[in-house]
Amino acid sequence: MPAAWPTGAVTGLVARGGYVVDLAWNQGKITRVRISSRLGGNCRVRVHSPVVAAGRLKLRPAQGDNSNPFYETSVVKPPLVSAQTTAKQPALAPSVVYDFPTQAGQAYELKAQ
Repeated sequence: MPAAWPTGAVTGLVARGGYVVDLAWNQGKITRVRISSRLGGNCRVRVHSPVVAAGRLKLRPAQGDNSNPFYETSVVKPPLVSAQTTAKQPALAPSVVYDFPTQAGQAYELKAQ
């Protein structure tokens, strides 16, 4: 979360694959995530700190391609980069990626570990 917003919440974010996401955070870390599935299928989430599932939901570490057809990616050619460039690759924060099955019309809760 942005350093300028150490604590907060947002609701109603619509994500690819037919998901609606509500989340809350404190001191820059996710405290609660609620994902409502409109269409069902595999949901893949990427977080920067581990989370656990609430209720009977079972999270599993993501492996390979996402089986949900809404996440199908196109083949993209590598960019042409000048040998004279001084551009650096961005530093990305470490993350954890989980998969879990969803059913249309159901909501799922994740919380900080």
